[in-house]
Amino acid sequence: MGFCHNDLNTTNCLLDGNFNLKLTDFGRATTVGQFLEYTSAPWAMRLKAGPLKGTYGLCSARTEQFAVGSILYFMVYGHKPYEDTNQSGLELERRFEEMKFPDLGRHEIFDGLILACWHNVYPTMALVAYDFKRKTRDVASIPEEYEIIDRSKERKTCEALIQKGILGPEWALCFQPLWRKYLHAAKSMFIWHFLISLPRRIRFWLWL
Repeated sequence: MGFCHNDLNTTNCLLDGNFNLKLTDFGRATTVGQFLEYTSAPWAMRLKAGPLKGTYGLCSARTEQFAVGSILYFMVYGHKPYEDTNQSGLELERRFEEMKFPDLGRHEIFDGLILACWHNVYPTMALVAYDFKRKTRDVASIPEEYEIIDRSKERKTCEALIQKGILGPEWALCFQPLWRKYLHAAKSMFIWHFLISLPRRIRFWLWL
């Protein structure tokens, strides 16, 4: 859909009654390609080289999958990366910037997925989802009563939330039907013409 959440972490992940993961807090969501701000390790990694050196770079599949890797680490190991060693925030930033990640060795499949996310293996988030599903198919059995997520239905739900303004009025308008966009444009044009002609109307009324 062209958006990045930009605040993927354990506090913004919820489970519904069927143990489907639900994301919350879209206050930092932007379109792909905007500067990633207001974050820190272990949910993001500063760039060590290039024109954006010292920043977290532009939000993209690179930044989103890195956070997913840290979330998966939390799920597998029971704590955030380096949380068990009580590292300072500056030391944590330094280690991740130098790609000195925690030692892994609990589960071959999950460890591989974590490292793949941390090393920016996937060019798109769709490939992240595909690889996770493919490699974990035999790890956990799905109960018969488990409700499989309908991706097309979930996409429509997301678009409906955007239309209601979850990402602000500008993006809400972008996802409105075409007739509503024209109606909004016509209404804006009418108001604009009214404001332009208002001084002339006032002078006319005063003259009367």
